[in-house]
Amino acid sequence: LSDLGANAFSGCTGISVVRFADNEETMHLLEIPASLEQCGASPLADADITSAVWEEGSDTILSNIVQGLGITSVEIPKTVLTIQDNAFKNCTALKSVILPASVEKVGPGAFEGCTALTSVQIGAHVRAWGSGVFANCDSLAKVTIDEDNEYLTYYNGAIYNGNMTMLYQVLPAREGENYVMPETVENIDTYAFWNLQNTKNVKVSSKVAAIP
Repeated sequence: LSDLGANAFSGCTGISVVRFADNEETMHLLEIPASLEQCGASPLADADITSAVWEEGSDTILSNIVQGLGITSVEIPKTVLTIQDNAFKNCTALKSVILPASVEKVGPGAFEGCTALTSVQIGAHVRAWGSGVFANCDSLAKVTIDEDNEYLTYYNGAIYNGNMTMLYQVLPAREGENYVMPETVENIDTYAFWNLQNTKNVKVSSKVAAIP
């Protein structure tokens, strides 16, 4: 299987198992083969899927394939290089994610709307980070970034680039009413302050010339 069309199983509310290979049945499980290269919009809308597993050897987490599903857990193989735009958007039951060291690119809005997400571990080799990756993740207060990652920095409830000249995002559930931007910051990414739950006051770095 290399292509899955838009709305292929949309409206099939009784579906709880989707397999694209000859494997033993497990309820509520989606197993995604490494051969899948394209995916239309919402192919599994309304299916009763709570867990997703990508076949070892997969190099991309495609947009749409799990978007909006009720998954509570995912297993991302250590071969994955790219997580595409909006890949896990509106997976409102997803609570934790581990991005392995193989991941190099995370697209815009990759986890947008994952309102139950509280635990994120980011591997050492991410080199490209999209806008609003955690937008509307109302429960996410902090993330853990591998100490060997030179491209991303986590500090005081926010994600920055490696030398902290770019603010990517203040996390929605960051604790505390006051956020003081480090003076190293020169640029602010789109959605950096999107839907903050607790932060009410922001002091912007004197080096910032424009706020998107």
